[in-house]
Amino acid sequence: MQLLDSLMRIVIFSICIVLLTGCFESDIKTTEFNQKKVDITEIKEAPNKGFSYLEQLPAERIKEYELFVKDRDTSHLLRFSPEQIVLIYMHFVAIVDTAAIYALTYNDGLLADPERFRKDYNEYVLNTEQEVALKYRYYDSIQINEETAEENSVIVVITVSLGLSTSSVGYGLKKNEHIWKMDIQHFIEYFKQKAAAK
Repeated sequence: MQLLDSLMRIVIFSICIVLLTGCFESDIKTTEFNQKKVDITEIKEAPNKGFSYLEQLPAERIKEYELFVKDRDTSHLLRFSPEQIVLIYMHFVAIVDTAAIYALTYNDGLLADPERFRKDYNEYVLNTEQEVALKYRYYDSIQINEETAEENSVIVVITVSLGLSTSSVGYGLKKNEHIWKMDIQHFIEYFKQKAAAK
């Protein structure tokens, strides 16, 4: 009896479901979308030319820089400040122009010939300096350390901040025939010794 009663309930429930679903319209309605023709204008953006340390130089220094690049005559750099020399040095590091780096390097009588310098600089120094050039490209300040400045010798400090972190790097420059030059010959010796110790 209970089984029959349960079966009856299931049948009645099923019939109610069928009746309820039959009460609703079952036609599928289609919706038409109005399509409009839209003219799309292509926006041509200037190609991403990337960062350059040269962007920080005034127009008159850019002209002198271009003359220097053309003939490697450092007399074109006579009006460059120590900070500007560091900026073009960083640019030459970024584009791997070791010949220009050589021309910017202070010669204290120990500077190797251009070919030896190029080989040693590329092998021992370039990778580290490229990391520095990359890290400091969006620097906050570049200035002479006044505490250590002398008439013909200065240290230029570049500082970059990111969040709570601040990092600085200093480069020594010496004046040679009234032109500031990078005092970086010791980098080669330092990194050679470091490589030999490994």
